[in-house]
Amino acid sequence: LAEERADLLLSPPKSLTVAERVERVAILDNALAWLRLRRAINEEQYRAALVGVLLDRQGGPARSTAPVTWLPDRPVGCEEEATSQVDPTKKVRVRYRVVDLDEPVTSNTATGAINPAYDQKLQPRRRERAASRLQVDSIARKLDPEALLKQGASWSDGPPLVGPDGMVESGNGRLLALRRAAEINPEGYASYRRKLVEQAARFGLERARVLKLRRPALVRERLTAMDDGERVCFVAEANASGVARMGVAEQARADAALIPPGFFAALQVADSDFSLSDVLTKKSNGPVVARFFQLLPETERAALMDAQGNLSAEGVDRLERAMFAYAMPGRSGERLARLVFEGSEAIDRVGAGLKRALPRLGQMEDLIRAGQRDGSLSIGDDLAAAVEKMRDLRKQGLSVNDYLRQYKMFGQLTPLQEQLLVQLDGRRRSGRAVAELINAYAEAVQRQPPPSQGRMFGRELAPTREGLLRSALKSIGGAWVDLDTWSAAQRVASGLNVPATQVQTLTPARQVLGMQLANRASAAEMLPPQGA
Repeated sequence: LAEERADLLLSPPKSLTVAERVERVAILDNALAWLRLRRAINEEQYRAALVGVLLDRQGGPARSTAPVTWLPDRPVGCEEEATSQVDPTKKVRVRYRVVDLDEPVTSNTATGAINPAYDQKLQPRRRERAASRLQVDSIARKLDPEALLKQGASWSDGPPLVGPDGMVESGNGRLLALRRAAEINPEGYASYRRKLVEQAARFGLERARVLKLRRPALVRERLTAMDDGERVCFVAEANASGVARMGVAEQARADAALIPPGFFAALQVADSDFSLSDVLTKKSNGPVVARFFQLLPETERAALMDAQGNLSAEGVDRLERAMFAYAMPGRSGERLARLVFEGSEAIDRVGAGLKRALPRLGQMEDLIRAGQRDGSLSIGDDLAAAVEKMRDLRKQGLSVNDYLRQYKMFGQLTPLQEQLLVQLDGRRRSGRAVAELINAYAEAVQRQPPPSQGRMFGRELAPTREGLLRSALKSIGGAWVDLDTWSAAQRVASGLNVPATQVQTLTPARQVLGMQLANRASAAEMLPPQGA
């Protein structure tokens, strides 16, 4: 009836007089009024439906004619320019699309786990954190359809932004909240769906096609072409002022993704440089450092660099953290970064040495990421385990020797990690000595042939982390400590007459007490009883 009424208003038949048209419109109005009463449709809903019909008849905004590379059978709407919330001069071309709620590729699954199908370079936030999951639940329970259907929104709000491959570039939390609302707040999601259908024509979409989707979601598909580097920069800025503030580790990960190719190799490091801060603030490294900061939003650069391009203390810290996240990626790198940057006295100058070694470690990581060196040669996990153990022992009042007398029974570190523990402990009062060791290891990795070349000569020639650490120690005049020479007496269960097989059943306090007693006893006294 509404369509017939629209026809009479917009394109009346020439055979009808004006009076006949008015009479027919009146009849249709009466019929529609009767139907509204019968179906309990209120005036507001009726007017919204009628406006939708009229817009559909008029065609609404022009639909996008750009090629469709993702979900070609889903409705395509109109195009517009979306503006950066950080820098209004930056804009990208987008178009509205309606897809099924589960079709965009989000950074995380419904449980909060990392989605293996998603390129994690595009997610600067840790959305598997409890705080992020709570935020998603909160948005889902208080779903605001108007905020998610906002037209002309910036990059960081409104309908989620997706790339031409369907990966969400900004709005992972919003889309995850929509999915969650469909489960725990069906009334809220039903309201969102109803408003999307009512407002479809405003986005250049056909209401009938939107209605066909059981769980529709409005997204904005980015049309502006970008290479991989530009895309990472775009995502970082699109998430710069979102609802969830990035944590320190998340910010470091996002910044690490912006580090330009060749950055580490271009840094000039001299023996006279006492710390990484000295390296970054050197005049000769100014252009290299500026390349990184030019990729950050202009509003952030003001607090990190002065007008002459000199780094502030905050700028040095941020770049150091970004370099650390790049050179030592993953969870182990984040654990190690917390130890290094929180200034734990328990690890003495080890943290300063690790930071000083970042330029060389970054070059090593570049080769690994490019497939020019085997990924198994990365030593970040081993360094994190060794430094964490050093901190724990110092807090317990134990020396590394205390730990090594019992190392076989606890099995908390691998042999390589135990070796690193010994080597770092011996250098813990000199950041330069720690950096010398780590640099030597990185250089040993760089001297290795690419994996493809190594396979030509057989797997038996493939380098190992242990072999390269031995080579590194030799190159700097260090000595490999043979931990297997510890005697059975030195590896006795404890001074508590507990067999080695039962040590793991002791509480941590009893284990520490056992170590202390064992180390105060002589080797003869520590021999286990006959038949134990």
